[in-house]
Amino acid sequence: MKLRIDKTILSRNNLDKMHWSKKSRYSKEWEQEIWGATNGKPPCASKKMKVKVVAHRIRLLDMDNLVGGCKGLLDALKRLGMIVDDRPEYVEVEYQQIKARPLNAQTIIELEEMK
Repeated sequence: MKLRIDKTILSRNNLDKMHWSKKSRYSKEWEQEIWGATNGKPPCASKKMKVKVVAHRIRLLDMDNLVGGCKGLLDALKRLGMIVDDRPEYVEVEYQQIKARPLNAQTIIELEEMK
């Protein structure tokens, strides 16, 4: 399954400076975006999943800032049941960045059940 979300991932540096309530709201926004991208019918995972996150960004981040910024996104996938848990035994995550123009900034999420 491939989801296109018109939202960019914040860097971990930005998230670390946020109040806990804003971080929570940020994660809930990801949940709403993913819910909408699946037409309100997110598939439920029962096995280990492979998740590929492709961030189309205006300004590229250090890899650790990108990975840390994806925490809210992964938490949203977990709450929606699209991944069993965000621990390594339940999900394998791959991160990628592509430099984009301002109007093309987006996030692509690809989910695949592992064998």
